Amino acid sequence: MKKFAKFLVYFFISFFLLFIIIGLIIYIFKLNVGTGSGPSMKPTLSDETLQMGTYSFTPKPGDIISFNCVADKCGDEYIIQKRIIKINNDGCFWVEGDNKEESFDSRDFGWLCPSEIQFLNKLIFFINL
Repeated sequence: MKKFAKFLVYFFISFFLLFIIIGLIIYIFKLNVGTGSGPSMKPTLSDETLQMGTYSFTPKPGDIISFNCVADKCGDEYIIQKRIIKINNDGCFWVEGDNKEESFDSRDFGWLCPSEIQFLNKLIFFINL
């Protein structure tokens, strides 16, 4: 019985330390975890995707970003995921979905400038569910 109690103590201490380490990694590297849905980024991202992203990055063409822009710019969409196609000299992004037929993107609302973005995140890892 003592061995089992000792095992439980070590198990819970290890479990607690693992959560502390994961929390520190998330905090230090400014990571976030969430889910995404919708057809605009198919086939890269499925309708339901578990995602990890970072707020700390320098945007470049090819990056998949999540963003929330001002309401009069992007409509009713809450958080939008698109791929950066181009960045102009003013630092504005041209973004498009990988699924051109199903995507609401820069072809609809034009260039997306930093002043119009309330939240910007780069997707660094994902799992299609």
